[in-house]
Amino acid sequence: MKNYNQDNEARIITNALLKAVIAISVCVMLAFGLHSCELDSDTVADCRDACESSSTQMQSVTPYKCVCIENNVSPSPWVIN
Repeated sequence: MKNYNQDNEARIITNALLKAVIAISVCVMLAFGLHSCELDSDTVADCRDACESSSTQMQSVTPYKCVCIENNVSPSPWVIN
């Protein structure tokens, strides 16, 4: 009977430790994922400078992509200028 209780205790402790490691890993991955989504003002300024010319302007910017459009494209009627 003593051997069964020790095995059961070891299994419970192992499961608890495994769940804790998984929970901590998920939290760390979420923290890194949220941090990488930040958009700083330098990125916006760099995109604006890259797109700014007589024929193009900045349309959108993300931490990973800068999109330029031609100036002669009419703006969306849903955007208030």
